Amino acid sequence: MILLFLIVSLSLAAQTPGVEAYIPMLTPTKRAEAVLPETGLQGRVHLLVTVDFQGQVKEAEVLSSSAEGLNPLAISALRQWQFRPVLRSGKPVMAYTDEIVTFQTPGKKLTATSGSAEMLAYSRLVDLEKKFPRTDEQVLADFEQEVSGADAQQRKYALSNLAKAACNAIHDGNMVLGLVALNAGNVPQARRYLLESGKTPGSPQVNFFGPNMTLAQELAKKGEKETVLEYFALCRNFWKMGGTKLDQWASTVRGDGIPDFGPNLFN
Repeated sequence: MILLFLIVSLSLAAQTPGVEAYIPMLTPTKRAEAVLPETGLQGRVHLLVTVDFQGQVKEAEVLSSSAEGLNPLAISALRQWQFRPVLRSGKPVMAYTDEIVTFQTPGKKLTATSGSAEMLAYSRLVDLEKKFPRTDEQVLADFEQEVSGADAQQRKYALSNLAKAACNAIHDGNMVLGLVALNAGNVPQARRYLLESGKTPGSPQVNFFGPNMTLAQELAKKGEKETVLEYFALCRNFWKMGGTKLDQWASTVRGDGIPDFGPNLFN
């Protein structure tokens, strides 16, 4: 039932006309907190949001959800959010962004999102990134637009997004350098880069989908068991939703096997 709801939601989102950009996790200028349901249901809802020329939320469609009962509450909250209009060549355009709305009472455990729902969400966002690629200049301009004219609280959110983007660069940069070192036969250097990549404090994308495991896989093939296990331990610091996968992968590595990393070879 939930999967059918997601497929319908994504189909509707794909039909939105006039969208010209996709910017992950835009910083809102105004946000409304989601109201916890009386049932006490805990969980996360990941949504694709369409922002119009005025920065208002035109549509909010579910990408993935840990509990269908939370979906209308998450959509209701997001429809009250306000963003700065996204600019391209100085003109406002309609744009996609994505947001995660969390329903949690301190001390209570969240309901996990199914792996199939996460995969569907991930595939949709990858498609959007391919359809609406941003140049380095556009990425910088988008951040400058978010900060421009913002108050102290809004600048805090925008700079947080910039820092998270830098965190992604830390992880991805070290992974690429590690693969280069490995290709040159320098295994000790590749080990160091893998562990450095695992020291990122995280970002919305990495925290939700998990890190890229290409370098870990290549080192596991070379018998670097302890380094790979140490990397998994580092990943737990920012990939809270990946505990089950990390446990499975660690068990495989301890048994001298190579885990099936699936989509985490393409993050």
